Amino acid sequence: MILGGPSIGTHSSNVVESQSILTISELLQFNCAIRRRKDADEIYHSSDIEPPLPIYLGMVIHAETRKKDLVHKPFSLGLCISYDRVMNISTAMGHFICDRFQNDDGVCPAKLCGNILTTGAVDNIDHNPSSNTAK
Repeated sequence: MILGGPSIGTHSSNVVESQSILTISELLQFNCAIRRRKDADEIYHSSDIEPPLPIYLGMVIHAETRKKDLVHKPFSLGLCISYDRVMNISTAMGHFICDRFQNDDGVCPAKLCGNILTTGAVDNIDHNPSSNTAK
Protein backbone atom coordinates (compact mmCIF):
# COMPACT_ATOMS: atom_id res chain seq x y z
CA MET A 1 0.00 0.00 0.00
CA ILE A 2 2.91 2.35 0.64
CA LEU A 3 4.29 2.01 -2.87
CA GLY A 4 1.33 1.04 -5.04
CA GLY A 5 -1.58 2.75 -3.30
CA PRO A 6 -4.62 1.37 -1.46
CA SER A 7 -6.37 -0.18 -4.48
CA ILE A 8 -6.25 -3.98 -4.54
CA GLY A 9 -7.29 -4.07 -8.21
CA THR A 10 -4.13 -2.33 -9.40
CA HIS A 11 -1.71 -5.12 -8.57
CA SER A 12 1.64 -4.28 -10.13
CA SER A 13 3.57 -6.77 -12.21
CA ASN A 14 6.63 -4.51 -12.15
CA VAL A 15 9.59 -6.61 -10.98
CA VAL A 16 11.45 -3.63 -9.50
CA GLU A 17 8.43 -2.58 -7.46
CA SER A 18 7.86 -6.16 -6.29
CA GLN A 19 11.49 -6.42 -5.13
CA SER A 20 11.32 -3.09 -3.31
CA ILE A 21 8.12 -4.21 -1.57
CA LEU A 22 9.82 -7.44 -0.50
CA THR A 23 12.84 -5.49 0.74
CA ILE A 24 10.70 -3.12 2.80
CA SER A 25 8.71 -6.00 4.30
CA GLU A 26 11.87 -7.90 5.26
CA LEU A 27 13.36 -4.80 6.91
CA LEU A 28 10.10 -4.21 8.81
CA GLN A 29 10.12 -7.79 10.05
CA PHE A 30 13.79 -7.54 11.01
CA ASN A 31 13.32 -4.34 13.01
CA CYS A 32 10.10 -5.31 14.80
CA ALA A 33 10.42 -6.26 18.45
CA ILE A 34 7.94 -8.03 20.67
CA ARG A 35 9.10 -6.19 23.78
CA ARG A 36 11.68 -3.45 24.20
CA ARG A 37 13.15 -2.44 27.49
CA LYS A 38 12.83 1.21 28.34
CA ASP A 39 16.42 1.51 29.54
CA ALA A 40 18.00 -0.54 26.73
CA ASP A 41 20.51 1.32 24.57
CA GLU A 42 21.33 -1.61 22.31
CA ILE A 43 19.34 -2.83 19.35
CA TYR A 44 18.26 -6.45 19.76
CA HIS A 45 17.25 -8.64 16.83
CA SER A 46 16.04 -12.17 17.30
CA SER A 47 18.03 -14.71 15.28
CA ASP A 48 14.95 -16.95 15.15
CA ILE A 49 13.08 -14.67 12.75
CA GLU A 50 15.89 -13.15 10.69
CA PRO A 51 14.81 -12.53 7.11
CA PRO A 52 17.34 -13.21 4.33
CA LEU A 53 18.05 -9.60 3.30
CA PRO A 54 19.76 -8.36 6.50
CA ILE A 55 21.83 -11.56 6.66
CA TYR A 56 22.81 -11.21 3.01
CA LEU A 57 23.80 -7.56 3.39
CA GLY A 58 25.89 -8.20 6.48
CA MET A 59 27.66 -11.18 4.94
CA VAL A 60 28.34 -9.42 1.61
CA ILE A 61 29.70 -6.28 3.26
CA HIS A 62 31.98 -8.37 5.45
CA ALA A 63 33.09 -10.61 2.58
CA GLU A 64 33.97 -7.65 0.37
CA THR A 65 35.65 -5.40 2.95
CA ARG A 66 36.48 -7.42 6.10
CA LYS A 67 35.82 -4.20 8.03
CA LYS A 68 33.92 -4.30 11.32
CA ASP A 69 32.98 -0.62 11.07
CA LEU A 70 31.44 -1.02 7.62
CA VAL A 71 29.18 -3.78 8.93
CA HIS A 72 28.31 -1.78 12.05
CA LYS A 73 27.13 1.33 10.15
CA PRO A 74 24.23 -0.34 8.27
CA PHE A 75 23.48 -2.40 11.39
CA SER A 76 22.98 0.79 13.38
CA LEU A 77 20.52 1.93 10.69
CA GLY A 78 18.59 -1.35 10.94
CA LEU A 79 19.63 -2.59 7.50
CA CYS A 80 21.75 -5.66 8.29
CA ILE A 81 22.80 -8.04 11.05
CA SER A 82 25.50 -7.15 13.55
CA TYR A 83 29.20 -7.90 13.10
CA ASP A 84 29.04 -10.45 15.93
CA ARG A 85 26.17 -12.25 14.17
CA VAL A 86 28.14 -12.22 10.89
CA MET A 87 31.07 -13.82 12.69
CA ASN A 88 28.78 -16.42 14.33
CA ILE A 89 27.32 -17.40 10.94
CA SER A 90 30.77 -17.52 9.34
CA THR A 91 32.11 -19.72 12.15
CA ALA A 92 29.09 -22.02 11.95
CA MET A 93 29.57 -22.40 8.19
CA GLY A 94 33.24 -23.26 8.68
CA HIS A 95 32.44 -25.86 11.34
CA PHE A 96 29.74 -27.37 9.11
CA ILE A 97 32.15 -27.75 6.19
CA CYS A 98 34.87 -29.26 8.42
CA ASP A 99 32.37 -31.74 9.90
CA ARG A 100 31.21 -32.67 6.40
CA PHE A 101 34.78 -33.34 5.26
CA GLN A 102 35.42 -35.51 8.34
CA ASN A 103 32.20 -37.47 7.79
CA ASP A 104 32.96 -37.99 4.09
CA ASP A 105 36.56 -39.05 4.81
CA GLY A 106 37.80 -36.82 2.05
CA VAL A 107 38.00 -33.31 0.74
CA CYS A 108 35.64 -32.36 -2.05
CA PRO A 109 33.90 -29.13 -3.05
CA ALA A 110 30.99 -28.15 -0.81
CA LYS A 111 28.75 -27.67 -3.87
CA LEU A 112 29.30 -31.24 -5.04
CA CYS A 113 25.96 -33.06 -5.32
CA GLY A 114 25.29 -36.64 -4.40
CA ASN A 115 24.02 -39.35 -6.79
CA ILE A 116 25.48 -37.50 -9.80
CA LEU A 117 28.40 -38.78 -11.85
CA THR A 118 31.20 -36.26 -11.44
CA THR A 119 34.46 -36.43 -13.32
CA GLY A 120 37.50 -34.23 -13.22
CA ALA A 121 40.50 -33.59 -15.40
CA VAL A 122 43.83 -32.08 -14.49
CA ASP A 123 46.33 -30.73 -16.98
CA ASN A 124 49.66 -29.11 -16.47
CA ILE A 125 49.63 -25.43 -17.35
CA ASP A 126 52.62 -23.92 -19.09
CA HIS A 127 53.32 -20.73 -17.14
CA ASN A 128 56.20 -19.69 -19.37
CA PRO A 129 54.68 -17.34 -22.00
CA SER A 130 57.92 -17.22 -24.00
CA SER A 131 57.62 -20.91 -24.82
CA ASN A 132 56.74 -21.84 -28.42
CA THR A 133 53.84 -24.07 -27.30
CA ALA A 134 52.49 -21.86 -24.49
CA LYS A 135 48.72 -21.43 -24.48
